[in-house]
Amino acid sequence: MKKKVLSSVFAIIVIASAVFVCHKTLNGKTTAADLMLNEDIEAMAFGESLGGYSNTHIPCYDVVYYNGSNQTIPNGEVQGICWSNPYSNKACHSHSCMLCNSLP
Repeated sequence: MKKKVLSSVFAIIVIASAVFVCHKTLNGKTTAADLMLNEDIEAMAFGESLGGYSNTHIPCYDVVYYNGSNQTIPNGEVQGICWSNPYSNKACHSHSCMLCNSLP
């Protein structure tokens, strides 16, 4: 009986230690996203601009069966994408494949 109690106490200590270590490990890490968010909040607090976006268009393609095989050909539509750029003051221009006359 004494051996069973000691085994149970030892198991509880091991499990509690594992939970404590996991909790400290997972909650103690600072990710790059956290650091960037903190910088953005600090910049906004001091009235600094966070920058804007860079934009570009990527051509869209259709797959057609031609001359015995599948071919990809541009269909004249473009997909607009944007990404954060701290040195720009442009707005984000993003859309799925469509005819677009706007130059990014």
